[in-house]
Amino acid sequence: MAKQARTHAVRCRVREVVYKAFVEDLVGNAALAIKSGYGPGMPNIEPGAVLGPDADVESEEFKKAADDYRKGQLIYILDVDYSRLKNSGAVMDEEDVEELIELEEEELDVESASVEDLTRWIQEEGPNVQDVVDASEGEAAYATKLLEAESKAHEGDPRKGVLEGLSAVISRG
Repeated sequence: MAKQARTHAVRCRVREVVYKAFVEDLVGNAALAIKSGYGPGMPNIEPGAVLGPDADVESEEFKKAADDYRKGQLIYILDVDYSRLKNSGAVMDEEDVEELIELEEEELDVESASVEDLTRWIQEEGPNVQDVVDASEGEAAYATKLLEAESKAHEGDPRKGVLEGLSAVISRG
């Protein structure tokens, strides 16, 4: 294969990112292709959808798929797309994503937060269903508090996925 252009490993931060990448064609030559990468929480990169329902949740492959789902898909973009996509906020370098996630995790402490704090978090930050369920950390007490906040944030009508996810956590006790 011929020498390829420099690439940057980045995470998608919006619904879909269209970018150029070199791929190998059927006879082993480098070819320029248009590809798509997907942002955090998109159903088409959910680990079960990517790996199938029987995937081993302890496998490295599953952990990478879960990382993509949580942080946005890891893609390799060419120099020509890097500045444009990074400046627009469509992609972030891996290190920047890690810092952002650490900040988000530091800001929300379900144990010490009041229901009003959690309600404000849901209204202002707009976490997706999985983020709200994950915030319970599998603890019934946290799930109860989050479900109350979800209900208040959505005027007594919590999102179906949040209701089901947190109810499952509560029932497991």
